[in-house]
Amino acid sequence: MNGLSLNFQGETRVFGPDGKVLVNAAPKGTWRTQPLAGEAKDNQIRYDMNGQAQPAVPVRYSFNQQNQLQAVIPAAANGGADSAPFTFLGSIQIDDAHDIVYQLIGPDGTALQRNVTLYGDLRFDSKTHNLMIDLAGGGTAEVKGDSGVASLDALKHDITPFKANDLLRFKASTTNVLSNGQTKKIVADTKFVGNWDLKGNQLVFVSQVKGDVTKPAVTLGFAGKFKAVSAGLAYFSDEQGTQFAFTINGQHQWNSGKANWDVFLGYSKKQFTAKVSGNLAINKQFGDQRNLTLSADWLIEHTDGSTTNMKMELSAAYRWSDKNMLTIQAQFSKAGQTISYDLKIEGKFVFKSGVLTFQIKYNNQDPDNKFAFQIAFQANPTNLIKALSIVLNVTENSVNINFQFEMRMMWVDGNLQKSDPKPIAA
Repeated sequence: MNGLSLNFQGETRVFGPDGKVLVNAAPKGTWRTQPLAGEAKDNQIRYDMNGQAQPAVPVRYSFNQQNQLQAVIPAAANGGADSAPFTFLGSIQIDDAHDIVYQLIGPDGTALQRNVTLYGDLRFDSKTHNLMIDLAGGGTAEVKGDSGVASLDALKHDITPFKANDLLRFKASTTNVLSNGQTKKIVADTKFVGNWDLKGNQLVFVSQVKGDVTKPAVTLGFAGKFKAVSAGLAYFSDEQGTQFAFTINGQHQWNSGKANWDVFLGYSKKQFTAKVSGNLAINKQFGDQRNLTLSADWLIEHTDGSTTNMKMELSAAYRWSDKNMLTIQAQFSKAGQTISYDLKIEGKFVFKSGVLTFQIKYNNQDPDNKFAFQIAFQANPTNLIKALSIVLNVTENSVNINFQFEMRMMWVDGNLQKSDPKPIAA
């Protein structure tokens, strides 16, 4: 029969996709999965026969390899043996209450204006990154992504009236074979609106139920590794941090007033404070691009006393600004564009033995020669004199390359400032 069959006291009752209850192919009632006010969200079918309400029927749900919904009535409710599994044609959605809604279609592919709702707790599997629902009443159903770990996208959400700016999209689809033999593939509507957060050493996405701030937010956790990159935060699905999944928009800036880094995560710009921990390195690359890589271990301290450890690897470039100041900018590509933002790095210029260097300050300690890159070389005196004149705010004709000095550069109210040079011993 075309529907989910129930053995009730020796009578076969069929729950058809059109919402009718059939006995011997004759309609005798209607059925639904959405509870009314006062009824539990318990994954049971509620139905009537000839206008009389019948006992609710528990259902065990799953999704097949084509992401079609399959339903089985367990033995205890079906006369001692599980019912035959029935596969519904349709498509997958996530509703405003974070339930999985399976929108039904008929054998010819037309929408039936009916759906089956699955109730439970959502999460992403730590290995496959498929969408899982731990069903109310027991059991688990799994929606398979179209492209494995690449099925997840961290996007911007800019639709009013929701205040959250971040959108998490899970790319999946359902493949249905229609009665005429044709295949109909329907893209799932599986999006979550909310913001990114860090809970201990785990990355999470916090999504509030739309239109109801009284209900607790749904927190979706990700069990892999993540690290700070120029574009924001890169997430890797494996514990080794090698299988790239997606990038979350964000920025990282040195805060000279607090001797730490300000970390902004997501389009919601949730802010954290990071302190440098462990080893630091600068991979120097010289040439026209003047690129460098800033690497470090970060420790983020949360208000609840917990901490998050993460790696930083920022691709940056340094240059002289039109204000005769050294600026260091993070650079990355996005949607065919090269985007940059100012890292606001603090440090000091040191000119000694004919070489001009800049020593970067990462924490509340003085800059260290280990974290310095060279601005000019004695081998090119013309460029060296020009660089010195810019640093010292003097004309090129007045530069004395025998003068050994150091001078600090820092940010004050968002503007670069340079201290007066202090002579140092040759």
